[in-house]
Amino acid sequence: MSIFGTDGVRGRAGEGLLAADSVAKISSALASVLQERENFSSDVDSARGQAVYIGRDTRASGPDLLVQLSGGLLGAGFDVCDLGVLPTPGIAEVARSAGECCLAIVLSASHNPAEDNGIKLLSSSGAKVSDRFEDELSARFSEGVPPAEPGSSGVRDLSGEAFRLYAEYLVSCCPDGLDGLKVCIDAANGAASAVAAEVFLRLGAEVRAIGDQPDGRNIFLGCGALYPGALAAEVRESGFDI
Repeated sequence: MSIFGTDGVRGRAGEGLLAADSVAKISSALASVLQERENFSSDVDSARGQAVYIGRDTRASGPDLLVQLSGGLLGAGFDVCDLGVLPTPGIAEVARSAGECCLAIVLSASHNPAEDNGIKLLSSSGAKVSDRFEDELSARFSEGVPPAEPGSSGVRDLSGEAFRLYAEYLVSCCPDGLDGLKVCIDAANGAASAVAAEVFLRLGAEVRAIGDQPDGRNIFLGCGALYPGALAAEVRESGFDI
């Protein structure tokens, strides 16, 4: 039986599949699959290194989930790197462009309540891993993989570098810039809360941001895609172009 839904492992943080002991089992199962990467060449490039990149959104449970998910990977000899808070496309781009990264993990539950969280796996190319990879991981989770001895190394902090790389990548996608454009951004108190405004400012736009003060509990709370009214009103009343 698969532990994955349509977009990763999801649920209430600290409960069920996202309880600490279950996340530790997922980590050990994932490490065992990655140790046989030659059998999953469409997901894990055998020429890449041993680094697993983990990024997250702004939910309060994210840092603890990262620690729980790192244990089995570190014990199996993988280099776990914390990308900090980045949106899923940012995690995918940083992972794709880094030769050392064999797999990336996104800790997010998208627009679901702040009390939820999730684990989504991305291949070394930045795409969602195959159903076959997820099925094998699920099978090993169900069978139980003996946890490895705790590793001597800790999680490596790449958050600053990851933010810089993704911001530079986005700016490079718009070579003509956005000089003079008046932009209002609703960042939904989520993973793009910092990087979105930064990128538009670098491109020369005049920027106003709402929903850009995450506190771990307010992601998508009265803002974001489910609540477009506040953004629409701001654009109309303050004369923004978009």
